[in-house]
Amino acid sequence: MYLYDFFRTLPRKSNIPVIIYLILNICFIGAVVQGFFLVDYPYWAGILVGFDVYVASLLIALSPIGEFILRLQTGCRKLKNEEDMQRIQLIFDEVYNRARAVDPTIPPNVKVFISEEASPNAFATGRHTVCVTRGLLNQSDDEIKGVLGHEFGHLAHHDTDRILVVSIGNLIVNLIFLALRIFLDLVVIAVAIATAAVSSRLSRGIYYLLTYFQSLIAHVIIGVLMWIWTKIGMLLVMKTSGENEFEADAFASKLGYGRNLAYCLHNIAGEDVSYKNGLFANLESSHPETNERINRLKSLSLSR
Repeated sequence: MYLYDFFRTLPRKSNIPVIIYLILNICFIGAVVQGFFLVDYPYWAGILVGFDVYVASLLIALSPIGEFILRLQTGCRKLKNEEDMQRIQLIFDEVYNRARAVDPTIPPNVKVFISEEASPNAFATGRHTVCVTRGLLNQSDDEIKGVLGHEFGHLAHHDTDRILVVSIGNLIVNLIFLALRIFLDLVVIAVAIATAAVSSRLSRGIYYLLTYFQSLIAHVIIGVLMWIWTKIGMLLVMKTSGENEFEADAFASKLGYGRNLAYCLHNIAGEDVSYKNGLFANLESSHPETNERINRLKSLSLSR
């Protein structure tokens, strides 16, 4: 169901960057397969294998397993603190019930989680996850309702798979980079063993030193490439979210939380963002300009 909904909503103009990201991943995996396993075959054979492998990784990403992995990565956990349960769960249930009344396609078993992240933020992903940060609890209950209304807008519009695609879906790509690192280490070990049998102690020492630096440089290059590839994916996938953010804002307004969300955006607009990191920082950078969102929310509130 996850995969079907993802590809069903993919043919939209706003999703062109997502499509580019998917094609890049397929080409990369295909090139690696071609270079190591299908040297004597045409390039399209590697691309075909790359497509099959990548779809298999998406099957994992776009599933409850992918949601679970992402919650682990972002430190989102179930509500256990009694104070959190009394406050957050009540707010969440109110917004959830109103959202389901407006759009019954929202799944009936969405749960709220909390992250200890200090920045005021939230995200929805997959089908059953809404996560709020500890920093968001510094806002008023009404403002939190506005934020949650926005996140349910993403669930209603099936925008939530993008996070899984970029965070979990490139698992195969990350494994390829890891395999390259292991391959380099094995080559170094093999050459060192071969050299030890035929070289003097001095030449072996010099060789080991050179080999160590070569291996270190190779690991750094692979690490940088891995970071760049993930960053490219994050930028491409998250930059599709501009219009989706406005649509999610409109959904919050439809629920009656438009002014609440506008107040929240206004209050946190001046927050220090230097401590934001990881997924939450990327989510923040992908959102449209705050004042434009506030003005649209005010217009929507006036029109109701």
